[in-house]
Amino acid sequence: MTSIYFLAALAGLGFIYFVAAFIVGENAHYPNFQVSSASIYSLTINNATKLTAELNITLSVSNPNHYLRISYHHHEFHVKVFYTDKEHVILDNTSTLQQSNFNGSSLIHMILKVDTYSGSYVADGIDLSRRKHGMVEFGLTMLTSIMFKNKLFFLYSWETVKVVCNPIRFAISPNVYNTTPGILLQPLTCTCGPPQISISIN
Repeated sequence: MTSIYFLAALAGLGFIYFVAAFIVGENAHYPNFQVSSASIYSLTINNATKLTAELNITLSVSNPNHYLRISYHHHEFHVKVFYTDKEHVILDNTSTLQQSNFNGSSLIHMILKVDTYSGSYVADGIDLSRRKHGMVEFGLTMLTSIMFKNKLFFLYSWETVKVVCNPIRFAISPNVYNTTPGILLQPLTCTCGPPQISISIN
């Protein structure tokens, strides 16, 4: 009889644990992403539409969930860099960002090299903003996969998320012949959600 009570109690505890884990999982919040530092090197526009630049961007990542850990699929980062909106993509990195270094605790570092014929709208807009305001801006989207885990290692399935950081503004010399790198004007809080979230300008 004692063993029956023991098994019943064990089953009850298992059920309570399952329900609690489900509730915690259903109320999970996406991680917080922020552009904490960034710089732009060798920004040039040749032949009116040929755009080249190197963007060094660091995203800081924090977990808003007290009862859940978040795991990241370290080698699946699909990054796009765009100007003004998603219709003007100047970099579409479909590889695994071999140059990026992921620190599982808090940081994602990436080096993004732009070398493209951007079209006159993009080239003229960037050139005018630099010469007139000493500032250029770009947007960034990143697709990656995350998994939530509670502290007792109850696992949930991988989920694809989209991170949108827009606009990332750089202060840069208005002199197009000045090779001093442009620097991030201010940190930017990004948006994180399902892949269909829209690109908005803050």
